[in-house]
Amino acid sequence: MNLPLEDKIRERILLLRRFLYHLEWDWPNEVKTKVLGYLGLPQTQSVNLEDLVKKLSDAQLERLIQLSPVKDYYTFRGKHYTVRKGGIFEPHGSWEEVKNVAKQILKVHGKKGYALLKTLTEISEAPFEFIAAKASEIYGDRFYPSRLIAELRDKWDLAWEVGSRQYPRWVMPEEVKLAVSEVLAEFEAAPIPPLRTRDAEQEFLEVIRMEDEFKNYLSSLVKERLEETVKFGRELSPQYLINYLQDLYGPTIFFDHLLSITQQYSICDVDVVTEDGVKALSVGFNLALFGEPGTGKTFATKDMVLG
Repeated sequence: MNLPLEDKIRERILLLRRFLYHLEWDWPNEVKTKVLGYLGLPQTQSVNLEDLVKKLSDAQLERLIQLSPVKDYYTFRGKHYTVRKGGIFEPHGSWEEVKNVAKQILKVHGKKGYALLKTLTEISEAPFEFIAAKASEIYGDRFYPSRLIAELRDKWDLAWEVGSRQYPRWVMPEEVKLAVSEVLAEFEAAPIPPLRTRDAEQEFLEVIRMEDEFKNYLSSLVKERLEETVKFGRELSPQYLINYLQDLYGPTIFFDHLLSITQQYSICDVDVVTEDGVKALSVGFNLALFGEPGTGKTFATKDMVLG
């Protein structure tokens, strides 16, 4: 069987360790007996998961998940495979779903959400006290994320409580860590200004939301209207734009809107002069900003942006 990527093999191993960890037990057990019986393999004491997954088809893998006694409790959201609660097997990944969840957490919780997600991606499993301390270090202030980590568990399925009741520990599912880390890297790439007030934090989150909305629009455009958009770009010219605006607004008013588009989409390297005609400086700036008061700069801009 030809598996396309080595990471797909690793993901299959994670999948079996999640749902059929009994296979690696050295002693006989009912689950191992059922699995080996289904595959027609000898009832050996130990099973090498790497060797096993290389021989499995996706159909066999799906059948093995159905033999799991814990399929009603666990999920799996990997790059190549997805398993919903109840053992519903899907032979495709769900990283886009995971990334959207991580982005939503960042939008709602900002730097606190970042601190907790960052902590969970960097540890294997740990008690809550350790997670709170590390998240506080990343956040830069005391941060007790009891409610947030419960939200990640109950609403987003990005944090699991493992261990015993007496000694509980927290962990992020291994297969989603890289997807979450990619989202965090985008968050880190944008400089985070000092956010001293709640309003400032909300405004920063709104900027992130708008940037994400813009990226999603571009992604949709590339997937659904790329050829149409490229064709439009090749045919567009200054004269085309002038003719279009003159048809809409007439031979006089159209110029306000032409300046508005210049302001929105181009930077002009122009000379700035005084009333006496003396050159003050040269600057890359929007020409439309130099219009006289009352000439319709704001109106034209809003008209073009809002329609």
